[in-house]
Amino acid sequence: MSQPAAQESLAPLPYIALAPGETAFHLLQKKLPEAQALLETCLSAHGLKYLAPYGDYFSKKRLQQWETPFMAELTAMASLLQGQARAQHARQTAKGIFFLNLIYEWACTAAALPDPQGPGPRLMRILDWDFPGLGEHLMLVRFETPQGPYYSATWPGYAGVLTAMAPGRFAIALNQAPSPDCARYPLGQLAGVMRLHYQHRPHWPAVHLLRKICEEAKDYDAALALLKSDGYCLAAPFLGTLTGVAAHETALIEAKGTDRLVTYGGAAGLSVGNEWLSAPWPGVGRGQHWGASSKDRWGESALRRAQILDCARQPHVDPFAFPSPLLNYRSRLFFMANAATGALIVQGLRKATPAEQETTGCAAVAATQKYSLA
Repeated sequence: MSQPAAQESLAPLPYIALAPGETAFHLLQKKLPEAQALLETCLSAHGLKYLAPYGDYFSKKRLQQWETPFMAELTAMASLLQGQARAQHARQTAKGIFFLNLIYEWACTAAALPDPQGPGPRLMRILDWDFPGLGEHLMLVRFETPQGPYYSATWPGYAGVLTAMAPGRFAIALNQAPSPDCARYPLGQLAGVMRLHYQHRPHWPAVHLLRKICEEAKDYDAALALLKSDGYCLAAPFLGTLTGVAAHETALIEAKGTDRLVTYGGAAGLSVGNEWLSAPWPGVGRGQHWGASSKDRWGESALRRAQILDCARQPHVDPFAFPSPLLNYRSRLFFMANAATGALIVQGLRKATPAEQETTGCAAVAATQKYSLA
């Protein structure tokens, strides 16, 4: 497979091919200044720079108690960032790596269906995450594993996997699941975070489970078996979308603790936002927090689901022609993959300025060049 070819006259979206045995730590070593800039930008939002030292402390404690297999790697990344910050006499960027690796505050929309352009299934997703800089600092990284390579849309300093394709094996994406009903209000959201941090038994952050799958699963069936397994108790609920190499290999996994519920898309395909589709579990979907209507907050999850499925059925896709709220001012990533053909399109997005929104009619615009694997 060739190196991606950049498209459009925008800032390049970095493509990094890591050597066998290299991990997220080695990515951080190669892109340390970019990681520092991203960390500082993210912590500038929502007053997080004041919470980062405390968030780091509690997040590190919980990761140790949960026995995540990537704890040593996270610790090494934190030490590298802290050492660089001390050398630069910049303490602000010395904290936050554990904290930001455990924030489950993204809202996303994904679709999986037979690819209208060729063999195999198509996985499409828009990631919405209300942090500045994520689109501008997005990277496409190739990781080598004994099962074959996988490509992850990620950031330096991030140990997990949110969105990835393993050519010839599968493609996978993670969405945030509904929160407890109390999360309609700010104090309820804080209580939910505290409950997460006081779980003491071994737990898996969902993004760490997805990384394990990308590293170890030889095909769609093996990936699905790991996603369905009740041997991995989750730190927080999630919605996972998985596609294989046969057109009918599409699945949605609704997961909470050790409970799983699987829906298969088949020829009709499927889509998911941030609400339970089949699971009978309680919770509030993104868009209904703090007592506000979904239209006023994060966008209607059901409407986004219908929109992305319709868009994914089109042979030729232009994310900037997507309707609102599917494309919105929190959109940070567009990802479309076919593991059967190895086709992959990745693009970083950012919030449009008022002038850009008036000109384009879009709440989000391209932050990077669009990259294609073919």
